[in-house]
Amino acid sequence: MKISFSFLFLVCVTVVSAQLTNPQHKVFLASGDVKIGERLTYETAPTGRQEFVLDNDRYDSEDVHFFQNNHGYFANLNRVLGNNKERYALRIRKGNLSLYEEIEMEVYGGEELKTEGEPGTDIQDPMLASGKMFEYYQMAGNDYVRKATYANLNVDLAGNTESLKHLGSFKKFRILQWALLGIGSGIIAMDVLRQSGGGVQFNPVMAFGFVVGGGSYLLETPKRDALWLAADAYNQEEPMVEK
Repeated sequence: MKISFSFLFLVCVTVVSAQLTNPQHKVFLASGDVKIGERLTYETAPTGRQEFVLDNDRYDSEDVHFFQNNHGYFANLNRVLGNNKERYALRIRKGNLSLYEEIEMEVYGGEELKTEGEPGTDIQDPMLASGKMFEYYQMAGNDYVRKATYANLNVDLAGNTESLKHLGSFKKFRILQWALLGIGSGIIAMDVLRQSGGGVQFNPVMAFGFVVGGGSYLLETPKRDALWLAADAYNQEEPMVEK
């Protein structure tokens, strides 16, 4: 009995170890098929087209909607941006509402995370994921991602009262931004008209207009926080069935 238990323990350790050192790599195709392998890379084919190479099989990037490699789970944004756009996003949070941040595939497309570019370049700026913002999202059970805009989220999160409260805050911040931009622009325009008889010179009134208009950018952080809070509230619901 001791020998059998020891053998079973050894088998379990071997399996777990293999999974940790050789994580599954997956390619989710437009056809609905899921391909699984041990090595997945993003490469440029001899024809110049981008493709995914899973072990010995090659898949055109246009046919890949999602994929998983050493660095995480990713979405192809061609369904959002158009097939002529070669752009991708990393899933930074999984839940009822999975969140995605756009990344640079030169960093994430190989077996190893590429954090250094050619001499004189900085590949980490600006497309290495920060995990602090999301630009796209995916509803549980859906096989596509959408842009994280107020209009889209307001429709998709309509069933969650708490999420809608935070989206309401986002809308208020955005209206205030427009108001500050409008007031600042109006002050500057009126001062320029006042000086139309002679040469236009920068003065305290124009400076005040720039300050008022520029203040609108201070609301970007509260807007971003409001979207995070809306997503968090939605993810507090009971887990949904995921595809």
